[in-house]
Amino acid sequence: MHGYVIATLVGLGLLAYLAASWVGVGGEPEPGETAVRTRVRGVLGKLHEGSSPLLAVIWIGYGLLHLITPVPAEPYTGGELSSAELQVPESLKSQLVPIWYGSGAFEIALGLSVVQKKWRRWSLLAQLLMLIAVTPFVIHILGQDAALMDLLRGLPPSLGRVVLVFHNLLLFVWVARVYRDERERTSLEEQKRSSLEQQPPAEPQGAAGPPGGSATTPAKSKIKPVTIVALVMFAANSAGCLVIAVGPWRSGALYLWAIGSLATGALIGFLFGVPRWIAAKGQPTAVERTRYVPNTNIEKLSDWLTKMLVGVGLVELHELGPTLSRASSVLAAGLTLRPGRVVAPGEAQAFAVGLVAYFLVAGLIQGFLLTRMFITGAWNEEA
Repeated sequence: MHGYVIATLVGLGLLAYLAASWVGVGGEPEPGETAVRTRVRGVLGKLHEGSSPLLAVIWIGYGLLHLITPVPAEPYTGGELSSAELQVPESLKSQLVPIWYGSGAFEIALGLSVVQKKWRRWSLLAQLLMLIAVTPFVIHILGQDAALMDLLRGLPPSLGRVVLVFHNLLLFVWVARVYRDERERTSLEEQKRSSLEQQPPAEPQGAAGPPGGSATTPAKSKIKPVTIVALVMFAANSAGCLVIAVGPWRSGALYLWAIGSLATGALIGFLFGVPRWIAAKGQPTAVERTRYVPNTNIEKLSDWLTKMLVGVGLVELHELGPTLSRASSVLAAGLTLRPGRVVAPGEAQAFAVGLVAYFLVAGLIQGFLLTRMFITGAWNEEA
């Protein structure tokens, strides 16, 4: 079904491109502009501002798909062809393994570097070159129904060809637009920096500037904590999904249990991280109050559940292992092996325990961090 997901995203991208051609992207509203046009311009501006993390997700996702897809070490000898054998042209089959895994690693590097401000321009240029370099592969896939159906599972070949062509064209236009804006931004920053360096430094009275140098020093670029947290969360969740993808079991039930464990842990982390409403000093009494104040029921519920979880958890700590084992036994009983895979007895139970524990802890940490980093600030702004 992921072919229809890609087709939907391509359709939304085409609509966004047409809307951007109609109303523009960002900027101030023009005189006499309708409210709908202004809102569409604002939405497109927000999407354009978030292009770097969106492109990072796209390239890292494509790179992970390459790395988790097995490639036969020997040439095709009969049976079902792998994705790599279907999508790589015949003239390059001799270098199948380095091309497949090397392109996956390069795509992940493109996704990681585009979120860094100092590397973004070069990463975008490398993305444009990458999209040009894969043109022979795209032409090969367009001529092979089996390759199209393998790449865009669920889509008929005729629709798959349209989706693939528009996908690459839209991605190229998007990256080219972001690269142009990034080049203009860096050019303006360089002009401002050079103008500041040419101006004589203004020395305050009673204080001498540094000998033989300018008082203005360029600020060092630092990675924001939010970016670090987002990258760590993405890497943690991707690592878990990667283990599921390369495992010997069919992944449908495993992904569902992973999402459930992640959501359960996130709920617990949210309860531990809910901020508390504290009334400011001199706040009027309930009779004199002229406006509503935030409802604190969620804080009371969070405080009560947190204390209950901690108290009961400390008392019943010895039951944590058996409870986790019983829950994972349900998952292990429903696992089915992929064709041709063999595992040792008890390996399914061990894998299920590790999966539930990993995503539960990951969800708890992520739920707590997201609540503390974003909800507290959002509620303070609304107060």
